[in-house]
Amino acid sequence: MTSYKANNWRASFPTLLAIGGCWVIAIWQLQTEWTLNPQYAYGWITAPLAFFLIWRDCKHELEPSTCKSRLIWIIGILAVISLLPLWLIREANPDWRLLNWLFFIATATISLVWFYTNGGWDRIRLIGFPLFFLMTAIPWLLAWDLQFAQMLQRNVSLIVRDILLLLGRDADLEGHLIRLASCTIGVDEACSGIRGLQSSVVVALFLGHFFRLRLSSRIILFLAGIIFAFLLNLLRAAFLAYLSAEKGTDMASRWHDPIGIAESIGAFILLLLLVLLLHKVFNVKTGPAFDDEKEGSFVFLHQHCPRPIAWFTCGWIIFTIIFSKCWYWHKEKELPINTPVQVEFHHHTHTFEKQRISDAIRAQLHYNDAISARWKSENGIDFLGFYCRWDEGSGSPLALAVHTPEVCLQLRGYHLIKTHREVLLKLAVSKQPVPFEAHTFSYQDKTVHIFRCYWPDRLLDNRFPGFPKQGYSTNGRLRATLNGFRNPGAAMIAIGIFETPLIRNFDTAKKVIERELTDKVKKVD
Repeated sequence: MTSYKANNWRASFPTLLAIGGCWVIAIWQLQTEWTLNPQYAYGWITAPLAFFLIWRDCKHELEPSTCKSRLIWIIGILAVISLLPLWLIREANPDWRLLNWLFFIATATISLVWFYTNGGWDRIRLIGFPLFFLMTAIPWLLAWDLQFAQMLQRNVSLIVRDILLLLGRDADLEGHLIRLASCTIGVDEACSGIRGLQSSVVVALFLGHFFRLRLSSRIILFLAGIIFAFLLNLLRAAFLAYLSAEKGTDMASRWHDPIGIAESIGAFILLLLLVLLLHKVFNVKTGPAFDDEKEGSFVFLHQHCPRPIAWFTCGWIIFTIIFSKCWYWHKEKELPINTPVQVEFHHHTHTFEKQRISDAIRAQLHYNDAISARWKSENGIDFLGFYCRWDEGSGSPLALAVHTPEVCLQLRGYHLIKTHREVLLKLAVSKQPVPFEAHTFSYQDKTVHIFRCYWPDRLLDNRFPGFPKQGYSTNGRLRATLNGFRNPGAAMIAIGIFETPLIRNFDTAKKVIERELTDKVKKVD
């Protein structure tokens, strides 16, 4: 028996190496988001749970193969070949969330073909739900994510404001900020609830399949997960807001993570109780109970795959990685080097205050270093600024395409008045004028002008890319791939200036910003 099992594993080795290699590539693409974005950190649990569900549903003895045709493998081979262009695009755009879905679709297609050729549609049922379950850990497209987050932030902030008013607290709402007499509460501190919502959905889907509930009961569990997540997050946000009002924001920060853990545990317990209620009280119908004498097996790993296709897949994956490295090395060695810069907002200031950067911004931009600050210059002018930097080969700054000032600042109570044409500022550290975006906002009866630029360490076409060129659209991303232009290391600089009796218009603000940046933008040592 031992010899038979060993022979089985040896015979399956090329297939497992090929299919496993495809999944390693897909997971490698997803792990960036799972690691850097707390909103999707549950992906590290979802993948093993999906594999567990396949094992749990697999019988010790599978029905023999009923599909002999190899024509279906043409689809699988096309999916394998697609990994090369996808990986090339990924090297230049590692944070492009559309690629997460494309890698998953390609790898899932290969897996579905493998299962189909070894048992037809009956075998597909074994892998269908685990693949659907794994899809819950794939990040949404960034634009959708931001829109949904903004909707939740507005609604949660509004409800929490009303709760504070009912509790006798004088609260006013500006964007997603709640202003109290003693402090200002941001919904980032009180949580937007996306993380809790997604984790509740994952738990609801898992419990529904684990207990083999009927479709109607699974739908009830799914909807209950959404409702539980929203209500628990609302309680959490209200508690943290009230704690901030009573004890200060420092005390609320201390309770932020423990209450978040309690929220997740509470959602799990409520969903588990609902499953027991459906099963014991309402006697809902379920599928056949788990039989450990017949189910719970790795037999599915011994399914047949034509050896030439398996070895071709292994070779193609190796070729994809090597070709990609050579492609970018060949292209990047000829790119002209720009002057790498860093920003010292605290340099020559009268007052200086660092500001907290929210977890949402940190997760969206994937930068290596950042600072947000507000200061008063030595001649009494009010400024605010944000600077972040990406190291060479790290996360891509392409998220700046949707994380724009008009989106970010309006959530903090700023109202867009006008978007200006691109302006060129002359800075001492650059041999050529630097292109900046420019916007004018109103904030608490004040007017503020915001300037923003993208500063790469290397230049494509020997010029600054500006906004929204060079990778901030589908055409730009593909052009960056064809030109072999990955993230060479880059910085984003945003600076704002409040109007005063001496700074009454945009043109004057532009000249003052130019002098301020000349003093604060330095070459990287």
